Formats: sequence, structure tokens, C-alpha cells
Amino acid sequence: MKLKKIASLMLAGIMAVSMLTACDTASNGNEEEVPPVVDPVDDTFAASVNDLLSDEQKNVITFTNDATLNGVLAKVAPTIDSWNLMTFNMGAGHVFVTDARDMRHLLGIDRDNSMVFGKELFWDTATSVTTAADIFVVDGSYTEEGVAEFVADYVDGLIQGKYMPAVGEEGVPYRYAYTGSIACTKVTNLSGDFESYVVAFTMTQTPTKVTNNDK
Repeated sequence: MKLKKIASLMLAGIMAVSMLTACDTASNGNEEEVPPVVDPVDDTFAASVNDLLSDEQKNVITFTNDATLNGVLAKVAPTIDSWNLMTFNMGAGHVFVTDARDMRHLLGIDRDNSMVFGKELFWDTATSVTTAADIFVVDGSYTEEGVAEFVADYVDGLIQGKYMPAVGEEGVPYRYAYTGSIACTKVTNLSGDFESYVVAFTMTQTPTKVTNNDK
């Protein structure tokens, strides 16, 4: 009799736990995932970056506000995984994962056309117009002016690193001109414990063939 009573109590306990688990599962299933908060894309950001470029840098490239890039960034920024945002948020860094490739696809350019690899892949040898695009993340504790200054420094690094050469490598008789577009938005992650600026930019290289008369 005592064993039957113990068994009955155990069964009742198991049923109670099962019911609680089911209720909890149902509750979780009904909860909608809260999307990240994404600020509107700042259409004045390109002008802010240009204001910080030196005359020498402006001779190489200046940036414009581009509605297409703004629209693509507005689509891509909310989809960047929170883990990636937090990881890159620890120090400004490029987004190499699917999001960057997806952005390039939406812009209608090759998924692998990144400025990070451009020096090795195509910039010194291009004979036709080529566009690269990248995304990088900057700590959300910066001011917008601070982010613009970071971008201006980054552009200077590209120029100094000869990622935007003026002429082709030996045997490639071309001169190169560059144009760019840039956009910025701010993303707050799901739990609200950090914010990140997401910056997207494109750079287009236009080659002009050098003839003997041009030398």
C-alpha cells in the first residue's frame, strides 16, 4: 500500500512538471521575437566624411549620398546577427560574413568584390569599371562625428596602402579614377545592452587607357 502511495505521488509530480513545461513552452512559442531597433539611414553622412578629408585625399576620392546604397543598408543592417555586431563592436571591424556578400548581391556587384582583398584581386590590373563594397561596424558609444572621423582615417589608410593606385601595374597601361558612396545607420541589439554603427560604402574604379600620346 505504501509503495502504491509513493508511486501515485511520483506520478502526480511528473504530471505536474509536464504541465508546467508545456505551459512554459506554449508561452515561449507565443512570444514574438523583438527585432533590433535600427535608426533611419543618415543621408548626410557622406558630406560629413568629405568635410574631414584633406585636399590630397579628395584628389583621390570623394563620397556621395546614394539612395540605392541607403536602401540596401536599411535592408541588411537589421539582419546582421547580434553576435557579429557585438564581436565587431569590440573594435571597429569589417563584416566578412553572409551579410556583406548579401549587400554586394543586392547592389548588383560580385559577391566577392571587397576593398579588403581588392589590392590583390583587381585594383592594379583592372581594364574595365569595377565596384567594390564593404560593411564595417563601429562602437555605438561614438558620436556621429567620431564615426565620420574614423571613416576618414580609414580612407586615408586605403590611399596610403595603395589600395587605390593611380596607375596600373607594369604592363597594364591604364590610369584610374575613383568615386564612392557611403551610408551609416545605428543598430540597437535585441536585449538593448549595446549599440553599433553599421557603415556601408562602395568604391568604383574607372580605368582610362593610356596611349603613347598621353605619356
